[in-house]
Amino acid sequence: MEINAIYTEIRKLRKKLRQIENLEKAQRPLNSDEQAKIKTKHSLRSALQEKLKIYEESDIQQSQPPTYSSQDQDQEQEVTGFVESRVHEPEEYNALGSSGESELIPEELPAKSSPKSQIETSSEDRIEETQVVGSQELQKQSGKESKKFQPVHRGAGDHKAEGIRPNKVPEKKTTSGGGGDAHSEINPWDKVKFTVSELVGHNDIICSVDCCGDTIISGSRDTSIKIWDACSGSELRSLGGHTDSVTAVLLVPVEDCKKLASEYSQSDDTRFIISTSLDCSVKVWSLESGEQLNSIYTFNAVTCLGYVKGRHLAVTAYTGGKVELWDILTGQSVYSVIGHNEVVTSLKVSGERIVTASGDGIIKLWVLRENSLHPIFVSEDVRPALPRMKVITRKVHTALEKNNRIYYGDDGHNVKVLDWREGLVHKLRNHKDGNDFGLVDSILVTSDSKYLVCSGYDIDLGNGYLNFFLLEGEKYLATLTDDSIGRVFTLADCIASEGHVRLVTGGAELKVWDVSKSKSSKRGKTVTAFYNQEFSRKARDSEEESDDESSDDEDNIDRSWSHDENEDDKQDSSSWWCVLI
Repeated sequence: MEINAIYTEIRKLRKKLRQIENLEKAQRPLNSDEQAKIKTKHSLRSALQEKLKIYEESDIQQSQPPTYSSQDQDQEQEVTGFVESRVHEPEEYNALGSSGESELIPEELPAKSSPKSQIETSSEDRIEETQVVGSQELQKQSGKESKKFQPVHRGAGDHKAEGIRPNKVPEKKTTSGGGGDAHSEINPWDKVKFTVSELVGHNDIICSVDCCGDTIISGSRDTSIKIWDACSGSELRSLGGHTDSVTAVLLVPVEDCKKLASEYSQSDDTRFIISTSLDCSVKVWSLESGEQLNSIYTFNAVTCLGYVKGRHLAVTAYTGGKVELWDILTGQSVYSVIGHNEVVTSLKVSGERIVTASGDGIIKLWVLRENSLHPIFVSEDVRPALPRMKVITRKVHTALEKNNRIYYGDDGHNVKVLDWREGLVHKLRNHKDGNDFGLVDSILVTSDSKYLVCSGYDIDLGNGYLNFFLLEGEKYLATLTDDSIGRVFTLADCIASEGHVRLVTGGAELKVWDVSKSKSSKRGKTVTAFYNQEFSRKARDSEEESDDESSDDEDNIDRSWSHDENEDDKQDSSSWWCVLI
């Protein structure tokens, strides 16, 4: 079989797998044809691995694959032999700071001058571009130009991949008398050991998680909310009351609970949970007793939830594009607006700023004034920060705002960073080369506002992982994964009662990741975060798909949520319309 034909088959199999992944995430009942497609996932993945093996054995890494877009390929040129590390290998990680007080990351990075903007060309980029030019000259001398292409890999989080040694990266000596550079810094996440354990109890995907201390809450498509003890891994209680997928759960901040306790006639130390569902309701629960204290009917299926600290305001978003404010004390709606033309897929609150994103790829930034929302930015005319880079509008899965930048993930394989004041977008590499069908479903800024945690998914192998970036300067730090984590739809973090960092991930599995304080652990297995050189390189644009290869039903699958909202409401109200009984 010709090389080009093999590569075409690989792309088709990847597209089918992505369609199935989107079907599995769909917050709606699946028809018989869609259920049949999902059952073919494992056989498709096996077929893909066989094709990749043939492709690899054909020794064609130096051959140029067929071009599927008009994008300038210069930006995607790989640097052969570029192995210079950007960070030191840390000597040792201490789970607590020197003072013994709990810190999110105990070892601080040394003080340094303000990092250059990602929009500017960094010294590393200049080194890379110089080497690219040199490589092109050699190719011209030999009478041909080729592009290095590596579709075969062992997974974005696989530290055993050939040619990558995450735990042993070269050190660059610094000159005395200077302030040092990126190579002299200690990487606070590389080689950090985590104890990972799975919480078993849900029988469908986990849509939302939150955590505080040793308490974890999770909401699932199985319609239940569960409360867990993170230390023992035991399920404390299961809350039943929703009749459709639980789309979001959150713990009300401790400082807001006392007033709620008075309003709902609870003891002063009561903690509260807020949940939303496609059953058109917002519910308030007691964490301690599991009692449902209030249920608010919303008239529309709720997809997202946020909370404004200190204001007792819940922010909800819907399948039809509406955004609404609710007074949790009274259960009354205080403001609503049609914010998007399609389903709202993400909503995050940061202070009094709220970011919403939709299935049509539009992102909006709102500011809360009194009890109303005012849009201050709409992503209609954003442009790339770098020449030859493309910004393609895709369905947004997650978006948040921090330090006047909006970090978002979509069906592309990079994390996008939008300077909303300038309207400029640059990208952070979040998938390895060859994985042009990667997805970014969840992004988290850690509670100490120092680090960015982004989920990634290797569609070839079905493996998920987390990438850590320094928020200031957006420098890649490390990757965390294990052998059995799938796609990560939701993320949360907190400081455990013992003072260490805790991450919680939800998707096909519900997992707890605790920074290990000792070599041995009573529960769970130990995994180590590692530095992967490839993620520190310049981001490449996601490959643009050609029209002739797009299947007839792909758009329907990628945008199935909004499609069903618009069409099925007219045809079959039993699936989507919220009926007041």
